[in-house]
Amino acid sequence: MTTLFISSVQSEFSKTRRHLHEFISGDPLLRRFFDPFLFEDIPAKDRPADNLYLDQVSRSPIYLGLFGNDYGWEDKNSISPTHHEFNTATKQNKHRLIFVKEGTPAHKVLTHLNLLDKYHPSNAAVLLFARKPQRFLILSEVKCAHFHGIEVAKPIPSYQVYKGTVFELVDQAVDFVLSKINLWVGTRKDGPQAPSKYELPEDVVSEAIVNAIAHRDYTSTGSVQVMLFSNRLEVWNPGCLPPNLTLEKLRQPHGSFPTNPLLAEPLYLTKYIERMGTGTGDMIKKCRNAGLPEPDFTISDGFKVTIRRSLKDEKGEIISDRNGMPLIRKVDSDRSQEKTKVDTKQENHDGVHDGVHDGVHDQVDLSETAINILRYCVTAPEGTPNLLSQLGYSTRTRNYRNAIVKLLDIKALEMTLPDKPKSKNQRYRTTTLGRAIIEGKKS
Repeated sequence: MTTLFISSVQSEFSKTRRHLHEFISGDPLLRRFFDPFLFEDIPAKDRPADNLYLDQVSRSPIYLGLFGNDYGWEDKNSISPTHHEFNTATKQNKHRLIFVKEGTPAHKVLTHLNLLDKYHPSNAAVLLFARKPQRFLILSEVKCAHFHGIEVAKPIPSYQVYKGTVFELVDQAVDFVLSKINLWVGTRKDGPQAPSKYELPEDVVSEAIVNAIAHRDYTSTGSVQVMLFSNRLEVWNPGCLPPNLTLEKLRQPHGSFPTNPLLAEPLYLTKYIERMGTGTGDMIKKCRNAGLPEPDFTISDGFKVTIRRSLKDEKGEIISDRNGMPLIRKVDSDRSQEKTKVDTKQENHDGVHDGVHDGVHDQVDLSETAINILRYCVTAPEGTPNLLSQLGYSTRTRNYRNAIVKLLDIKALEMTLPDKPKSKNQRYRTTTLGRAIIEGKKS
């Protein structure tokens, strides 16, 4: 069951919070999945109240904020408990559902943000708040594509064109990437919430995308492109660096020179970007901390950020080079010559090698169908319906069945539900060995 933290400090919402709690707890469907939390239901303890509610925000996957007219009492830094709650939920990437009580008229907000041009919404206002901005600025959309290989080639497993406000464009593009890359999920041994980590730092993915959308040239006929390959993520935008910056300066502390300042201000106020020129530096640092190569920044017909994906073995050791290319194991032959080969040595359930003696490494001989299956499953698990479609089959053919059996047998492919091999929810993913096989076929 998922804990849902209901913002618990503004007195004007005391009845609303209680009614919301009772509604969720009393609904036959909602109460099966959500456990609403109210701060006032906690018995008095010796711990300070601010520590208690912030600790509960950290423990709750979902933060539901009710924001109104009363800001609440402020601490010595002029920050209210509501502000602390929201900042904690934001920093920890919690799902945030925010409901704002109607207050300041829209035209005053737009005037304050300099988004009105003679009482008419500016282009920036349209991009930020219009219901369908692409009606007026057609190419403000974002195109996202996912490729199984390392270059642009058909078939394209997933292609999406996202429309909406700049906030929606960022959220949709980030979700697209995160849904395609690997996610590690731990256990609950240290707390009620299982830890999780994406193979690419979520903040780095978000920074690359939000920068592309915020700093692009909106007079260009190009659109922001987000392309995910088996070894890298590329985020391209039709724009260039301001005269004050160079590619080298991006890797050093530098000032902030937003290309579209009227977009940058609202994005800053909503915590999407910083205004200190620290974004690229943070990307470099977080990639290093994650064991990834530093991002590449290049300019050709636009500005491109390239983030390399690391490939790791079962022990968590990186087996890719700094360009994100998989490394294939080299073994000594009987002639003391190093040859690039793939170890297909497997063990049966009794611990006996299946016809392969110690020290002997066989080259894998696979059909074209099998190789394509490995490519399609290399970045995200795929089920039979999608695999058949990508292979151009209308039904399960003998070639398909034989390829799956062979790949599972040599452990180049694995099931996501090994205990339920015939489940309709079964998916297949390429193993470390399978990735090495793919790269070996390219050499």
